[in-house]
Amino acid sequence: LIKSGWQERPFLCASSIVLVWAIFLKATELEPITSIFDLRGIMLTCLYIAFTYGGHEISYPLKPFLYTSDRALFWNRCMRITLESSSRMLCLNRDEQYFEQMRDNLHDELFRK
Repeated sequence: LIKSGWQERPFLCASSIVLVWAIFLKATELEPITSIFDLRGIMLTCLYIAFTYGGHEISYPLKPFLYTSDRALFWNRCMRITLESSSRMLCLNRDEQYFEQMRDNLHDELFRK
């Protein structure tokens, strides 16, 4: 998005990665991942939600986040995930302990043996 001129500052930092992780956890509860295509679609949708929720710009282009030509599928998934994870996203912003718990959860998943 920086290269294409949609934003000037990088979005991905420690706190935004935790935000994406929290959204991703909820998304995978809502939809089973049965293929790499499913994983890619869910991940791109989670990134789009995170960018629009916590990003520096007022809008973002849809095209980099689309994984299929079916826009209705993307928007339905986007709304379902947003509705189910909005309280989690708000908690991350207002509750430092919850944020740390989610960060530790991500760390444990990344480095589990």
